[in-house]
Amino acid sequence: AMPLESESHAALAEIRQTQERWDAASAEWRHVIQIRTNEPTGYIALARSLMREAKWDEAREVALQLIEGEWPERFGDVDKTARALLREMKRPN
Repeated sequence: AMPLESESHAALAEIRQTQERWDAASAEWRHVIQIRTNEPTGYIALARSLMREAKWDEAREVALQLIEGEWPERFGDVDKTARALLREMKRPN
């Protein structure tokens, strides 16, 4: 893994997710966000990972960052995705 390349951290996060090591996956998604601050992909993945850990407050904070952010059009409707994550957090498990 290359420590300064987001692709390496994203790949490692995905591996950790398949291992159901959500805390380690979340740590890797945080690295992705540090490197790619202007792309919502890492934020979305981090929110989902935090949800799997039942870290609802942190996941909600990440979703709100997505809503408040301004994202390039090429990423689609990030606001809609973030609001869907918030709705999913409100559903009973």
